[in-house]
Amino acid sequence: MRIPSLFLLLAAAAAAAPCEQEARALRNTPAKPGVRAVLEACANRLNAPTARLTLAVTAIEGGDYAYALQQLKIAKLPPLADYLAYFTARAHAGLNDQPAALKAVAPLLAPGASSPLLHPATLLAASASEPAAAVTLLEQRRPLLEQPAADLALAQAYQAAGRADLAGLTFARVYFYYPLSKEAALAETAWSSLGSPDNTTENLMARVEKLLPSLPGRALRDLEGIPGELAQVRRAAASYYSRQYLPALTTLQSLAPRDPAVDAERCYYLYQAARRANRDADRQAAFHRLAQHHPHSPSYLDVLLAEAYRHLTENEFAAYEPLYQSCVAGFPADPRAAFCHWKLVWSSYIRRRPGALQLLREHVERYPQSDKVSAALYFIGRLTNDPAYYQAVTARYPNTYYALIAAEQLPEKTPPRRPTPGSRGSLSTRPRRPPRANPPPPNCASNGPVCCWRPVSSLWPKASCASAPGRRPFRSTLPWSWPRHSKRREKSIAAYAPSRDYCRAICPIRSRR
Repeated sequence: MRIPSLFLLLAAAAAAAPCEQEARALRNTPAKPGVRAVLEACANRLNAPTARLTLAVTAIEGGDYAYALQQLKIAKLPPLADYLAYFTARAHAGLNDQPAALKAVAPLLAPGASSPLLHPATLLAASASEPAAAVTLLEQRRPLLEQPAADLALAQAYQAAGRADLAGLTFARVYFYYPLSKEAALAETAWSSLGSPDNTTENLMARVEKLLPSLPGRALRDLEGIPGELAQVRRAAASYYSRQYLPALTTLQSLAPRDPAVDAERCYYLYQAARRANRDADRQAAFHRLAQHHPHSPSYLDVLLAEAYRHLTENEFAAYEPLYQSCVAGFPADPRAAFCHWKLVWSSYIRRRPGALQLLREHVERYPQSDKVSAALYFIGRLTNDPAYYQAVTARYPNTYYALIAAEQLPEKTPPRRPTPGSRGSLSTRPRRPPRANPPPPNCASNGPVCCWRPVSSLWPKASCASAPGRRPFRSTLPWSWPRHSKRREKSIAAYAPSRDYCRAICPIRSRR
């Protein structure tokens, strides 16, 4: 088992000690001759405990547990004490020293201990304990562990303790409810050897439901020989997920299930198949049937969101706003209700409706766990011009987009101090630069007005007075859409000299004497 967070810490320490970076680069080639010698020399040269920990992890993955224990005993790394304990326990377990493994992993399982290695440490302790103790440990910590690995370990512990009935039920739970996991393949063999207990239609339907989106062919094989309305609907769903939309649509239209939940699922797949097949009449019929007969079904919520999104992509706000409103009103406890409400809020805000402010505040109050609360607070601040909302965004949601732009709207905490006379930086004590002589252009009269003779850009010629002979007055309607370095633009600009008004507008000081 590889622990990614450990090597993230090693990468963070690489800037402080080059040894960690060297160890990380060589870790993926433990079989290369001389790699271990290079890492040992690096660890000895810089006294780097993380390099020794990397050596130990590499040795454990290579099966050299004695060398790993040697390196772990030398490594002193208090911030990673839980990692040292866990890999020490793994090394002892690899040497079949189960008491030492349990002693090493005990600090991670102590009451109140918190570590990202709780799950692998519990499974390691269960594998090193007696079957009865392993069952007790896994049953107590099952809510805190990752599934389905915890259930597979518990089923194996039941089997080792001679409790075949509970082992079969637990193997079945892994096989039916986690069919896409690697543990399901291991559980299937053990479950079949125990006589395939708990092989009920409910469990089979649960397995098929999870297999349909990604493995419709396997789901169709599992449905062979199973009677019932739900099995018929899901056979048609397998055709839909196999992209056979018209056959699925025909089969679903021919079914008439009596169970409301099954009929709601049928209407959902009917809507999706008609949408994929570009059958608008059938799609609308399925949508209206769900709205009329199954208004509180999860299938209706799925169809409601799909239909609203279809209008949203076309910017048909008059069509999608009632749909999102139905989502909010009909499914207030569903996690997706916050998403629907935000769509209503944003539609009202971008159209500058009078109730937009009230909707923003309502979103913050009704859905405090929504990921749009920071956006709602920011836009409340925009509408009310109250910096308190910007401060709330930066304080509660740091390192987010709206926190960054809210910080730009906040006034400066301390206004700039005005320098006093005689202090450093005071204008009265700075030496003034002597005035620079600005000679008039050569073709201007000495007593005429001084134009801004410096070129505005590299394309402008040196300007002369507007009253100079041979010059046309400046026009403000130059073809600015031409490319910057085009010859046509250069000729056009060179044909016009800046007028007196233009000079005064650009250089008001140098345009007057």
